[in-house]
Amino acid sequence: MRYVLLIDEAHVIFKDKKSQDLLEKILREIRSKGVSVMLLSQGIEEFNQPSFDFSSMCENAFLFDIKDKTNLKMMQRFLGLGDKNAQKLKSSMEKIQKYQLVSNLKEYKVGELFKA
Repeated sequence: MRYVLLIDEAHVIFKDKKSQDLLEKILREIRSKGVSVMLLSQGIEEFNQPSFDFSSMCENAFLFDIKDKTNLKMMQRFLGLGDKNAQKLKSSMEKIQKYQLVSNLKEYKVGELFKA
């Protein structure tokens, strides 16, 4: 990995259709060139748009103490987790503290909290 493109407040981009189309093209093109893309937002509902599911392009996803942490189905989809891990994810998000997160990284147990 040579470059990282970091987009903070990504939810602003998701509000505009033209920006969504541009972001989708960027994600498809530069990721194939070895560039990592990080999208940061305070919620995850914006990642799933009617025209494109941006969470499907996320190889590694991280959930901190997000504002919509009660939406279990959305969190499962975002992390790529099945129903068998739903209860663990729900429990972890109910207990989450500052600087803790849940991820889909293979180095950590599915749905378990760890410190950033």
